[in-house]
Amino acid sequence: MSTTYKKHITVTAKIIEHAVRKDSGRCMISDAVRACIKGAGRVSTDLQTIRWTEPGSGDRLQYLTPRDAQVALLRFDEGLTIEPFQFTLNRCLVIPRVERQIKEGVVHKVRRRSANILSDAKANLRVIQGIRPVPTAPLGGASRRFGLRALTSRALDRDITAG
Repeated sequence: MSTTYKKHITVTAKIIEHAVRKDSGRCMISDAVRACIKGAGRVSTDLQTIRWTEPGSGDRLQYLTPRDAQVALLRFDEGLTIEPFQFTLNRCLVIPRVERQIKEGVVHKVRRRSANILSDAKANLRVIQGIRPVPTAPLGGASRRFGLRALTSRALDRDITAG
């Protein structure tokens, strides 16, 4: 693999201090991704995925949000104090940029390349290229609100200690 898809993200105290609560594009994790991955564009984070546009290629990368980051995100959105932390992203969906052509004043989409699975057992890494993105909330937008009242950081803490 020529591109490194395994990413180490560090959320510092400064990033936590300047982040915006309940905003998927300006939360502490999105800001940490921008700080760790130079040129990352359109960064967005929720409980399910962390995603951004790769500089240069224009491909959209989606990673599943690790459990530690999910718990920290819930606590952050609830207004609780968060200590600096680190996490690793290692399962990636690569959604290729859709090429567009303009013919006779009309924009036409050109096909995406077909799916390709790249694996590296030593790095515990699996990359799927050319797949459709994981669906996001039907209403969209940057505001992050959780519909389940039971989905709080305390509920997650009970999950962790029980398991």
